[in-house]
Amino acid sequence: MEEKPWWPRGIVTKVVDDKIHTTWGTLSYWWDEDILSPAWWNSKKDYWGMWPKKVNKVEVIEEDYRGLIVQVDDYVARICPIPTGTHISSLGRSSAVITAIGDRVLLPIGGWESKGDRVLIFPHHDTKLQSPDGSLIYAIHKNLESHGLSAPNQENRWNERIKKFEDILQTNTLWRGPHGKSMLAAPRLGVERTGFIHHEGTLKLRPEPISLGEYLNDDGKFLPHLRDLAVIESTQTLQQWLQQENPKKSHALFRISVGGFPLLKYDVLLCQLVDAVAFGLADVHKMLKQKLTEVDRIQAKLGVMRTFRGGILLTGSVVVMGLLFSNIGLVSTTSAQVTTLLGILLMLLLRYGEQRSEPDWREF
Repeated sequence: MEEKPWWPRGIVTKVVDDKIHTTWGTLSYWWDEDILSPAWWNSKKDYWGMWPKKVNKVEVIEEDYRGLIVQVDDYVARICPIPTGTHISSLGRSSAVITAIGDRVLLPIGGWESKGDRVLIFPHHDTKLQSPDGSLIYAIHKNLESHGLSAPNQENRWNERIKKFEDILQTNTLWRGPHGKSMLAAPRLGVERTGFIHHEGTLKLRPEPISLGEYLNDDGKFLPHLRDLAVIESTQTLQQWLQQENPKKSHALFRISVGGFPLLKYDVLLCQLVDAVAFGLADVHKMLKQKLTEVDRIQAKLGVMRTFRGGILLTGSVVVMGLLFSNIGLVSTTSAQVTTLLGILLMLLLRYGEQRSEPDWREF
């Protein structure tokens, strides 16, 4: 199996029966070459939802690091030899999700589940990949929000997730950030650049299973909406998304100092690095590590900004203490007034410096 693109050659330590032991944990594993024959599909019984009947032809369309995409008569199937959870089948089996986004996301209509999603069945569609679309992602998120399927992202859990990846990769970077109330999250949608297809003449998202490397280190069941945009980021997708959102709200979501869009891009980068290690992609790993060096530059600028912020707090404390001392007669009223005036001026200057020193979100 070592030659297969979905085999984690970079982390496998041993294979015992249906288990793959890796440096990061254990994975279930199965593979049957007969799955590429009609007989396998016709004999399958333990499936959920719809399943191809009286199959005449099975054709491999693509093989990638998640498994295979095959055409099974009038259906398209995603085959996962190394299952990574049930994120995608859960979407297809949820009536709430189907109601909310079923017109924009091509959800699975059936499959085979055993220790994870092994086979996912999708309706027939044009498998030619389309360009990612930021406005489609925006519409999907808005539908999730309007149907009550979104909630504020959990800041602590999110920062713990990033720490897991930093530790496993032994990076020299450390990036944490607060989350505003506008940073909403929802069940994982499986957004990938390779997931945009045409179904019945309409552009839709076909969700992809969580990648093997990410799955081993964090289940990723609940992700910020904006992370999906970070996955497909380009000048075009950003413009498409920003054209839909209120400028004031998008500014708050994208700010680098409050754990905005750049921090989500950092998470995506760490996940890509984890997968590069897992699949032994040395060239990709080298390129991504170079990208990671930009974090140090961003952190240096954030350090300057925090220094200005600390100066504001210190100056404010001095002003308050001066007023208190004036009230109890330890300093004169005139001295307190001068201290207050100078303090306010200094805080205004420091505030200006803080705003000017905040890195622009486009810098990462």
